[in-house]
Amino acid sequence: MSPSPSPELESSLPSAERLRALLLQVAEGEAQGLADLVELAAPWLLPVANRLEGGDEAAAERLCEALFADIWRLAPCYDAHFGPPLSWMLSLLRERGLGRVVTPAGVAPLGAEELAALWFGEEESSSGA
Repeated sequence: MSPSPSPELESSLPSAERLRALLLQVAEGEAQGLADLVELAAPWLLPVANRLEGGDEAAAERLCEALFADIWRLAPCYDAHFGPPLSWMLSLLRERGLGRVVTPAGVAPLGAEELAALWFGEEESSSGA
């Protein structure tokens, strides 16, 4: 069993309502909303990223930076009916950490609508891929 967060971290868990409000700000393109989201959520996401990166702290920080770039693009796709914001962010972190968000060289990254279609399980392509 994994150790629980330190008492200081445990008592500072941001509320789902606060995180949802920040995701809404991010979805509206507000950079300050993203900055506030990073400040509140990073202490919870960075240890998971560190584990995904095998204890490499620099790689974990890069993973979190990439995650917040994903959140900037995907915030309009977040739907509270599918779970709390922190769970959504942890799922995105896991997907990125497992290399499932990597864009091959020479291939344009997916746009927000295409990512949303993949996230919500709609038809991935007309070729059946």
